[in-house]
Amino acid sequence: MGVPVGSWSNTRSANFPGDRTCLTAFTPVCTRMYPVGVDLPDPEAANVAAEFPGWKIERGLDGLLYAQLVGSHPPLVVRGEDAAELRGQIRTTT
Repeated sequence: MGVPVGSWSNTRSANFPGDRTCLTAFTPVCTRMYPVGVDLPDPEAANVAAEFPGWKIERGLDGLLYAQLVGSHPPLVVRGEDAAELRGQIRTTT
C-alpha cells in the first residue's frame, strides 16, 4: 500500500528529483522573480511616497497611481496616470 506509482517511484529514473542528471532535462516554465500575490516594487510610487510621507501610494490594477491620506475619515483618495499628475492632485487636495 505504501509504494508510490509512476516515474517518481523509480529511483533510477532520469526524472527522479535526487538525480543531478535530471536538472538538464527540465526547462523553466515561468521566469517570474516574485511569488504570486507579492507586489512588485514600483519606483514611481516609491518616489511619490518619499515626497509625501503622510500618504499611502499604490498602483491599481488599471495602471493608475492611487494615493490615500493615512488616517483620514472619510478616506481621501486621489489618482493620476503618472507620478507628475499624482503629485499635482495631492498638492491641490492638501
